[in-house]
Amino acid sequence: MLEMIKKLAGFSGGSEETEQQEAEEFPSEIKRLPDRYSVKETEEGKVLSCLEAPNISVRIERGKTVSGTSARKAPERTIFLDGAAISEPFMDHQRQVYNLDHHDGVERSFTLATCEQALVLVRKGLNLSDKKWIIWANDPDLDTVLAIWVLLNHMHLRKGDTPVYRAIVPLIRVEGIIDGLGLEYQDVAGLPRTQHKEVMNRIDHLREDERRIKSDGRWDEIDFAAYTRKSLNRIDEMFFRPEDFKDFKGLEELARAELDQNNSVIVYRTDMGIYEMEEYLNRVYGTRPAILLLQKGPGVYTIRKSDLFFPLEMERVYRFLNHEDPEVSGRNRENRWGGSQEIGGSPRLSGTGLKPSEIVRICKKAFRKPPATERWGRIFTGSLFPFAAAFLALLASELLSLFGHNFVRMAGEILKELFAPVTITATALLLLLQCRRKPYVYGFRIPAGWDWTLLLPAGILAGLAGGVWGIGSPFSDVYHLILLGLFLPLSMEIFFRVNLHGWLQEHHEIQESGERWFVSVPVMISGFSYAAMLAISPLPLLNLFSNTLGLWSPVVQGMGAFSYGIVAGMIRERSESILPSLVLQLALAWLLHSLIAGPGG
Repeated sequence: MLEMIKKLAGFSGGSEETEQQEAEEFPSEIKRLPDRYSVKETEEGKVLSCLEAPNISVRIERGKTVSGTSARKAPERTIFLDGAAISEPFMDHQRQVYNLDHHDGVERSFTLATCEQALVLVRKGLNLSDKKWIIWANDPDLDTVLAIWVLLNHMHLRKGDTPVYRAIVPLIRVEGIIDGLGLEYQDVAGLPRTQHKEVMNRIDHLREDERRIKSDGRWDEIDFAAYTRKSLNRIDEMFFRPEDFKDFKGLEELARAELDQNNSVIVYRTDMGIYEMEEYLNRVYGTRPAILLLQKGPGVYTIRKSDLFFPLEMERVYRFLNHEDPEVSGRNRENRWGGSQEIGGSPRLSGTGLKPSEIVRICKKAFRKPPATERWGRIFTGSLFPFAAAFLALLASELLSLFGHNFVRMAGEILKELFAPVTITATALLLLLQCRRKPYVYGFRIPAGWDWTLLLPAGILAGLAGGVWGIGSPFSDVYHLILLGLFLPLSMEIFFRVNLHGWLQEHHEIQESGERWFVSVPVMISGFSYAAMLAISPLPLLNLFSNTLGLWSPVVQGMGAFSYGIVAGMIRERSESILPSLVLQLALAWLLHSLIAGPGG
């Protein structure tokens, strides 16, 4: 079962061909213990991990070093080993960043080797069971490999009275003395002669591959992660007994996010059930994440709130997951994330289209409400940007008036001519930047449900009252017909119902197909800004009642624009698609233009 898990996760250990190559390169004795170590390819490179410590990632990159200043600024819970950071050893307990080294800035004769420093950290009680840790190394000599083994096996060493602890400490002490002082000072370890000889035999056995590969001149060519994995297994074979793993359960951590100082959301893959896994985590690590997810198969997850008193409602988590899951749509209301306040699951029919890293990010987003300053800042910016554009145009007009009225008139003509192409270009660029990764979140999908059609009569009435971008003058040529009659209405609808609405919906609840009716904050703000932009437009826009209302025509048109913005926003939310409001905008704009301005030039 463990091998199947690794294969599904993309670990190098899951490939028979790779296993055979590694076995030939780094031979070891017959397996009598579970292979707890795995190497996985990620976007950043190869990562080594242990199935008993899935929260710890080991990165071994040949020749990689960082300065001491950069090391101290590394992300929280980072450990540098044996030269990966060019600095004296240091311990930043506040940020939990550590440099285990005995090369730079120290008296080497009086400084513990890296593997000994790692043992001291574990015995002093460094909590490696909680949250995400990353270990950096750049050369897997025996000192570094032992340090990695100690950190990955901290749960077997932290008490200090286990058989494996008593067995490996002499080896770590002797290797530390050899690495720091040289072979001639082995006697400093003070071991009895028989025990010392046994320890040296073990060190020679562990260094057998290293010596052979270096003598062949191939040390700079081998796969450091695969070599380290085999070395860790050899150490296991030396010091563990099969009965040490009678309760062993393999866990693979697929993704993790910290919710607050003490709580996490973690996605695991294992052959245990969700309740069994929860009990195992609590027994082995003494803790469990607030939100726990179990990947049962590709796209299939069980989600559980392990801490009943954690202040996050699961309904809110389901809503956030459903909003961003590409496989969830109002067209099939049964195929969505859901469940009780304690346990639920992914969409039943299709599975989820979210990656584990995306799932934990969304759960974190559901928990961490943005600061009020950010929410109100977006509301304020979204409400006032049309007025800011109008102010800039007025300011430019006033400056040009200093040179005469001809310049002002010329500037007005230029503004009318450039308004449409500039607006269309800006909308296209924003659309590309904002929506290219997840277009379905912003409404680029097939419409869902039919309840949004109840809003069409109100939308048509508001559009005919002047709420759409129907140009009030004939199109002089094909260029202006396409530019003003097609692209401008579409770009205005996309800008306000996609770009601005999508920018605001990150921090506010919106409607869903078939769910309760309400006017969301994104709908209200985007509708207001839409009406403001229409009001300050330098282009002549139409409404059906302009010939009969006289001076009241601008008032009716403003009310129609605001009403249309609200209705179009609600259609976009309840249909989960931008397509209905795009079609409505374009159809009404052409209808108004055909009835009043005429198609010709």
